[in-house]
Amino acid sequence: MLSGDSAPAPKPTQNHRRTQTLEPSPPTPITPMASDEAPKPAADRIRVVGKWVGALEVDLGAWTVPMLRAEVARRVGDGVEPERVGLIFGGRVLKDEPPASLREAGLKANAKVLSSLASPDRAKEIAAEAAKAKAEEEHAARLVRLW
Repeated sequence: MLSGDSAPAPKPTQNHRRTQTLEPSPPTPITPMASDEAPKPAADRIRVVGKWVGALEVDLGAWTVPMLRAEVARRVGDGVEPERVGLIFGGRVLKDEPPASLREAGLKANAKVLSSLASPDRAKEIAAEAAKAKAEEEHAARLVRLW
């Protein structure tokens, strides 16, 4: 160093940033929904395995077992009647009676449902057995009223 040179100035240790004041922006107006109805809840996904394999987006509170059975029959194709489709969840056969929502039947989001397909003759036998049981139940109810 030369005797006439001065030492360089030390660098500041803090970052000096220019501060800027921001004015608050005006609030954005809230626009009503076009149809003035509540937004739809997100659909739950259930997985179906067996005769037809895939995932379905359903509203567990609104869909019933017959609706699920009909949708699986439609996706199986080949003109399959919904009566031929069997549904099993949690080791239990899902029945159409009483018509309850899937949530009331015990299904939750990401549930796995097993679908099976009965032969056309077996489906007719099952329907006949169900009709016979219902007729016997109605007959017993009438007898109780008379007694």
